[in-house]
Amino acid sequence: MRALETGRWVLHASNTGMTALIDQRGQVRNALAPNETAYLDGTADLYEGSTPFMVAQNRPLIGMSLLFILISARQRFWRALTPGSKPSVVTPVNSDSVGPT
Repeated sequence: MRALETGRWVLHASNTGMTALIDQRGQVRNALAPNETAYLDGTADLYEGSTPFMVAQNRPLIGMSLLFILISARQRFWRALTPGSKPSVVTPVNSDSVGPT
């Protein structure tokens, strides 16, 4: 996933997990099996510059989430302060129609 986000090659090395060479499109080019004692030989391309995700990171997602929360809270608060507004919970009109007969 990180390779797709940054548009760059990822070299992942682990003692007990997966050791892999992943290209900028997220395709595993070369890998070792977990817990295998070996070395991985491969070539990765180097890139310069920043992708839009590297610059913005998660800020747009966080900003939209906060905006959604603020709009929801404002509507809920406004509804509570408005006189004569409809209640958020529907109450039965006739108590005889509620419950078992």
